[in-house]
Amino acid sequence: MSTPEQESDTGLRARLVDVGVELVAREGAQALTLREIARRAGVSHGAPRRYFPTHLELLSAIARRGFGELAERATAATAANSDGPTTPREQLTALGHVYLEFALGNPGMYELMFRHDLLESGHLGLRDTSLPSSADSWISSAGCARRRPPSRRGGVVGQPARHRPAVGLGKPSTRHGCRRLRPAAAVGAGRPPRGGERVNPRLTLASSIVGAVIVALDGTVLTVAQPMLQRDLGASFAQVQWTSTGYLIAVASLLVFAGRLGDRYGHHRLFGVGMLGFGAASAGIALAPGVGWVIGLRVVQGVFGALLQPATLGMLRAAFPPDRLRTPIAVRTAAIGVAAAAGPVVGGALVAGPGWRAVFLLNVAPAVVFGVLALTVRRPPRTASPARLDLPGALLLAVTLACLVHALVGLPGWAWTAATAAVTGALFVRHERRTVSPLLPPAVIGSPAVGSALGMLVAASAALSGALFVGTFLLQDTLGMDAFHSALVSLPLALLMVLAAAACAVLLRRAGARRTTTAAMALLALGILTLSRTAATPALCAGFALVGAGFGTVMVAATHVVVREAAVESAGVAGGLQQTAMNVGPVLGVAAATALTGPATAPSCR
Repeated sequence: MSTPEQESDTGLRARLVDVGVELVAREGAQALTLREIARRAGVSHGAPRRYFPTHLELLSAIARRGFGELAERATAATAANSDGPTTPREQLTALGHVYLEFALGNPGMYELMFRHDLLESGHLGLRDTSLPSSADSWISSAGCARRRPPSRRGGVVGQPARHRPAVGLGKPSTRHGCRRLRPAAAVGAGRPPRGGERVNPRLTLASSIVGAVIVALDGTVLTVAQPMLQRDLGASFAQVQWTSTGYLIAVASLLVFAGRLGDRYGHHRLFGVGMLGFGAASAGIALAPGVGWVIGLRVVQGVFGALLQPATLGMLRAAFPPDRLRTPIAVRTAAIGVAAAAGPVVGGALVAGPGWRAVFLLNVAPAVVFGVLALTVRRPPRTASPARLDLPGALLLAVTLACLVHALVGLPGWAWTAATAAVTGALFVRHERRTVSPLLPPAVIGSPAVGSALGMLVAASAALSGALFVGTFLLQDTLGMDAFHSALVSLPLALLMVLAAAACAVLLRRAGARRTTTAAMALLALGILTLSRTAATPALCAGFALVGAGFGTVMVAATHVVVREAAVESAGVAGGLQQTAMNVGPVLGVAAATALTGPATAPSCR
């Protein structure tokens, strides 16, 4: 008998795919790694890489195997019905039942096929391009009672395939002209599916918006309050700078790990703890007797901010199906734009009236209210993820990001921290490739769509912050405008950002993410080019408007891609990566703008 290593190339490749299909059925797509498949197939760790050089190619092959099984079921269902459907819409209704049965029986494969775009109508021969693209939408548009797939660890899904009871379609109903699903054997009856929790989507959306707005508002009002804080506490410029830098280093270094904690223990729980801690730290800063207390509490505030920020996106991913995420993300982004526009005005009014301490009391009440709601509202029970926490990977990534932010800010000793970031970054990559339970799931970080979206978020936020940095210097120092008039000239940026975010949901539905983000990046580049070539007020307003429209659209579209492509079990990590990009990008943009404007102008800009 031949050993596994002596099998033919075709036979070994097929066996590796078979092992992957069985692994998905038992443990879900998140458990798929080349090392684990090699271990279960009894071959060397390097053998799978001969046939699947990248993790994405392995996932694609397994997803196509599952799609082949689904296509066979669809063909058999159509052939079994002699009076079968003839129109695309009737085909959609019949195939919706097949899709639902498949999703209930193998939710891991269902999610895997969805992420690899194998659930589009064209793949099953339907010509109507207006048909929905996901199985959720197929079932919903067919008028059938939609049911999310059960957890891969709950109900019968965690059992071996040979012990899993069959799921019958049961007797169909013809109410409203559609055969509604009535499962003959209720799978996991009485157990709410972990991956498909639908707990008051409106409250979830409101919590996500308030959490994002509190963080955005805190950063904008602090900028206005810093001069008064410096005079009142007798602080140096370096100490005042650390009130921002300390927060930024804390939040950027912990976002991804906080997202993983949310995936394991629940996003609402992390959100509640983060909101309460953020509000308590804000109240402490308002009562701080000296600048040292302010800096320390800002670091604490950054830690709790890292807990709540990924959860704002993880909650949305768990509460809304992938094909309905556009509108919630657009509303959330528009609210962030409003907060960014209102922050300087609100902060200026508070500083001029009660004083700078009142600025930090602004967030306390909403943080307490929504934090308590997140921890007290009853929800369906959920099981913690069985995946181990990658503490060494979390530590390496935290050190890498903290040193990177320190180096980009340009603080003393930046060369040493830059070198440290390079070393720990390389160690982190090496560790993630070898560990069994990586901090960054391969299904998330290995997706080309997610990688492109994160890159666009970094580039767009860097371009926006760099343009604002240089634009403020241009308006106030070169053109001689005061702070009020320069704010009026840049006001179109905030207005167009809000409008573009609100309209982006429609653009995504009609043009798709790739065309939308490409056009938005072009608008952003055109706006920056306009600002760099003119000194006339109308042209400057137009340039700021283009920058705002481009950035608002990119932020919604790219965030939608990152959150939608992630499985529910990895939504927190995806949200952490998105928030990390949005925090590192501005620092990179200001650093690049400082280098480009030269040492003579950079200090005055600051």
